[in-house]
Amino acid sequence: MGYVGLGFMATAWMTTVWIGTDMFLPALPTMVEELSASQTLVNMIIFVYEIALAIGALIGGSISDRLGRRVPMLNGAAMFSFFTLLGALVSDIWVLLVARAISGFGGGVICAAVMAILKDEMGEGPQLDKAVTLSQSFVAVGPIVAPFVGSLMLGMTGWHGIFLVLAGFSFVLGVWYAFQPESLPIEKRAKVSIIRSLGLVFDVAKNKSFTVFLFMAAMPVLGVGVFIATSSYIIIEDFGLDTFGYSVCYGIAGLVSVSAPFVYLWLSRHFSSKRMGFAICSIFLISALLVLGIGPLGIVLLVLSLVPFYLAEGMMRPYACLVLLRAEKEHTGSASALINFALNLFCALGVPVASIPLWGGHYGSFAWPLIILAVISFATYLFLIFAMKSEIVKD
Repeated sequence: MGYVGLGFMATAWMTTVWIGTDMFLPALPTMVEELSASQTLVNMIIFVYEIALAIGALIGGSISDRLGRRVPMLNGAAMFSFFTLLGALVSDIWVLLVARAISGFGGGVICAAVMAILKDEMGEGPQLDKAVTLSQSFVAVGPIVAPFVGSLMLGMTGWHGIFLVLAGFSFVLGVWYAFQPESLPIEKRAKVSIIRSLGLVFDVAKNKSFTVFLFMAAMPVLGVGVFIATSSYIIIEDFGLDTFGYSVCYGIAGLVSVSAPFVYLWLSRHFSSKRMGFAICSIFLISALLVLGIGPLGIVLLVLSLVPFYLAEGMMRPYACLVLLRAEKEHTGSASALINFALNLFCALGVPVASIPLWGGHYGSFAWPLIILAVISFATYLFLIFAMKSEIVKD
């Protein structure tokens, strides 16, 4: 497959995994009532899924350097499909949490392996840039479509039907991938035991520039996690919109995310990697200030202030993936594992961060953490460039 086919494969898998969170966001207030559970406990459905995504990515990506990509991919697809289906059949909050955790683990394995497949097939040339950009752009279609579909299904089938749709998508993709060839030949696999392969991520993480850059890149994703945890309550309860209005607002943010990687691809042809990093961190900080300053004044101003945030987050994804995949020459699966682990972990941390009882209401639980994260991201980037004098980004 060319970069278009590979990009589509990556997009299909990653979108299905990611809409595992986005599709049922409009249903959160309803689930609080139907499951007879607290808002905090229902929000744990998001948290355990994201944490499991991170752990699955860390393990699956590392093992794929030893076993190849097919075995982890197929097992991850089976886990995601079966336990998502189980989630559709239960009405107990604790069983649902377990099912979400295991399906998230399978989804994490998928995400790490599929990114490694892109590097296997595309190498380090411009085709890799195009494939990664394509996958990172259209994976944002999930946040656009998912809340709309979730809102419609909530009225027709309830939240159980949402999980049935996700299970069906993943099953079809698993059957499709079963007919694809292995992308990592035996001679290129890590010559270590399966147990030792789990430690390859630590070898990659010893590169301080890799680790510090990944931490910087994860800050906007943590911001997305905070918004996911608070958005339905802010837009539906605080601003008084219905679930359809919520989906429109969320969809606008998703549209920006879809276009952002292509904006990055175009800008990267004209600006150095170092300048791109500075620009992305600056846009993130500006948006955080707008969210805090004008966002509370009305839903339109909130959406407008979120546009640069989602532009920065959408550009950071392909930028970080390309910089970090090229920084690791030997263990691509382990590099992919660390990337997906960090991004999923930090997205999951958005739930407990937003739940800290210090921010002052739903809106403060989003706005104040966003300011802090933007400052940390900007400061970390400056530290990487000027204090560490890292060459991971080029002039």
